[in-house]
Order: sequence, then structure tokens, then C-alpha cells
Amino acid sequence: MDHASEIHLRIGRDKLAASLIIPPDFPREMLSRELCLGTLGGRGIAVTKFANRAIDSLIRTPPPIGESRTIPIAKGRAPTLGENGRLEWVVDRAEDHHEEPVSDDSKHDHETEQTSHYDRTSYQTIKANEVIARIIKPVQGEDGVDVFGIVIPAAEPKAYAIKLGPTVQRTSDGSVIALVDGILRASDEAITIEPVLEVKGVDFSTGNLDYDGDIKVAGPVKDCFEIHAGGVLEIGGLIEDAKLECKGDLIARSGFAARKHGEMHVGGNCQVRYLNQVRGDVEGDLLCEREVLHCEMHVRGALRSPTGSMVGGTVSVQGAVELSQLGSEAGVKTQLIIGSIPNLEFFLNLLDGLIRQIETKRTAVSEKQRVLNLARGKLSAQQKELQTEVMFEVSSVDEQYRKACHARDAIDRRIRRKAKVDLTIHGTMHSGVKLNIGRTGYLCGNSIRGPLRIRLNEENKVVFERGGSGREEVGFVEKLLRPLYRAA
Repeated sequence: MDHASEIHLRIGRDKLAASLIIPPDFPREMLSRELCLGTLGGRGIAVTKFANRAIDSLIRTPPPIGESRTIPIAKGRAPTLGENGRLEWVVDRAEDHHEEPVSDDSKHDHETEQTSHYDRTSYQTIKANEVIARIIKPVQGEDGVDVFGIVIPAAEPKAYAIKLGPTVQRTSDGSVIALVDGILRASDEAITIEPVLEVKGVDFSTGNLDYDGDIKVAGPVKDCFEIHAGGVLEIGGLIEDAKLECKGDLIARSGFAARKHGEMHVGGNCQVRYLNQVRGDVEGDLLCEREVLHCEMHVRGALRSPTGSMVGGTVSVQGAVELSQLGSEAGVKTQLIIGSIPNLEFFLNLLDGLIRQIETKRTAVSEKQRVLNLARGKLSAQQKELQTEVMFEVSSVDEQYRKACHARDAIDRRIRRKAKVDLTIHGTMHSGVKLNIGRTGYLCGNSIRGPLRIRLNEENKVVFERGGSGREEVGFVEKLLRPLYRAA
């Protein structure tokens, strides 16, 4: 019998299947279980329940003579694939919802839109100890086995590779947590937290900025946008008609050109190139390189602009003031308030009004008491009762008067202690300037050339120094400036 007429095995290339081939001319009387098992054993095929069942079926029902039959006799098991490690985000990243920037030409009135384009954000703030993401461990696959009974190893799954910055940490359960408050900078390859929010500029691509830490803006701040910083705010470009608020210093390397809505509220010092039509307040010193134009400002520290000018508007300064020019040759109305604390002056004026009311009432009840005292021996029982009531009223009014005067004196002492009178003009104080020193207002009728200095001496008197001589001239201010009013 030639080989083609013998029972033989066909094994798949992947060794996961084997079939028993019954040729058409193989003598059926020679077909036996022992022959089939021998054929399998000769090739090293493992005999399994599946093989036994297939052989039993073949023996019971052999194919007819002249008909070939292929009998699946062995099956292997392919290895199952495992799962590679992966990253699951816990936070809702700003990048996942980033919209296309809105151009100035296509923007609508932001006050009427349901969602303001000014309020859109392109960054994600994270708190310390907040879970940012979870790194899921890889899952091992299941090994396979071929028809020879040899194990086919499953492919080794890959762990998720990601670079973590020094401000984040991976815990034992795979959680990635923030170590500091800051801005999330993340991709599928790296995660870090940056303490400083840095943007190229503030416009419709960023929206308004509101962050508890420091903010650094490399470029300009466009019209109508707002920045709220919990720390230092640094701006490299031009500030247009915007609103700025920071609890730390403001460093504006260019100018602030406001028009209608521009304002700033600075919790520390402010360093700026120039200010134009800006409203606001500075808790520390205001350092201006060039000019302060038509501003409404209150500075609780000093105003330093030795080569700059103040023209137009009203600026109150609790500390020292140093300018090159005050006012302008055109006589623009300019008011500088020194030696005063506006919010305390407000309460001082309230107390002055209250004291005047109490004095009026005090005069009236004192007159009642005087009239009753004149008729001391002739008072009826009803009049004596009235006299007692009047005496109590006088005592009550006197106590109110004493407390009001005490409160007023305390505020006045605080103003004198905290508000400094020290004005230095290197160039010219122009005519038309209104200068408030404490509670006295003066008008500069004729321009005064500097250098000049107006300050309080050790006796708390306003003195004038000209030309840096250091020689005090008491009363000279009244000769140069026309008093407008003097508060009591």
C-alpha cells in the first residue's frame, strides 16, 4: 500500500488543530482504534477526550469505500491576550472640552449670551492631595496549548508609561495625586502641576483668569477681560480696558490704557509703566515709570514717579509722593490728596455730624434743666418728676457726647499717625492743581517751579522746602497756595 493510501495526520501551521485523513481507497476492514491511536502517537499528538470521541465515532461510522474523510482529531487552545496598562482621568481636563478660539469679528454681546465667551477657561486648577488620574495595572493573558500539549505563552502586557513631575506622586494603588495647589499640565505622556498660571495673553482663547496663586501673562490683556490672582500678577504686554485684582504685587511691564471700565485692585505693591483713566486702589506702593493720567486712585503706600507726572483725576496717597510734574500747562483739573485716609475720613465726617446733632440736643435739654432749676422751691409734684427725667436725659446726652468725641479723637489720631505728608516735586506744580493736605484744601493759582518739598515737621506743622536746601519755611505753603477750605 503506498503512502497516499495510508491513514495520516494533517497538522495546521499554528499547531492548534490536527485532522485524521482517511483516503478513499484505504481498506475499511483495517480501520481500528489501535491504528488511529498509533497514528496520533507516532506524531506525538496528545490523546484527549476529544480525540477519543472522534475515533469512536469514526470506528462506528466509517466513510464508504471510495470516499475520503477528514476527521478533526485534536484541538489546541490559543493564548488569550491580556490588557495593557492604561490611564484613567479622574479630573475633567480643560483640554477635553477646549473649543475653537472666538475671533473679535464673530463675538456677540457677552452680556446677552447664555454662556459668556469671556468666562471660558483653557486651564484646570488642582488642589493639593486631589486625585488627578489613576494608572491601571496591566492584566495578564491566559497561556494556550497546542495539539502536542506544549504550552503557548501569552504575550506579556505592557505597563502604562507616563512621566510624572515633581509636584505629583503615584500611590500604591496607582492614584496620581497633586502635592501642591496649581495648574494641571497633562497629556497622555506626562502629568505635572505648575504653581504659576502662565498664558501668552488674555483674550477669547483663554477667557477670564481666576486663580488662587501667581499669574504670569506674557503678552497683552484685551478689552473687557478680568484677571483675579490670589498671589502676584505679572503682565508683559499692554493692558486695555480690563479689570485686574491681585492679593500680591502687580508688575505691569507695559501700560494700562483703560477707557470706561478699566480698574485695578492690588493687595501689594504696583509697578507699572503708565496709567491712563484707571480706577482702583493699591495697598502698598505705586511705582510708575511715566505718567498717571486722569485716574481715580487710592494708594495706601507711597506714590513714586520721580521722572513721571500726574495729570487729571483724583489720587489720594497715604504715604510719601514723589513726582516730576503735578498737573499740566493746560491747567487740567488735577487733585492730589495727601495726609488723609479716605475711608477713615468718611467715618470722621459721620462722627462730626453726629456730634453736632448731640450738641443741639444737649443745648435743648440743658435749657429745660435751667428753667426747672430756677423754680426749684415752687415745683409741683409733676414738675419734680419732670425735673428728674430731664436730669437723666442730660446725663444720657452727656454720655453720648463723651463717647462720640472719644471715637472721633481716636480716628483723628489714627489718621495723623498713618497718613503721611511728604510731597516732592522735581519739576513743576502747575496752576489749577488742587492739593489737599489733611483736612485743608489748597489751589495752586500760579505754577511753582521745583525742586520743592512739602511735608510735616516734628511739630506736626506743614513746612515748605525749596531747591533741596533742607531749610524749613513754616507758613510758606499758604503764601504759594490759596486755601480753599479748612475743616474744623
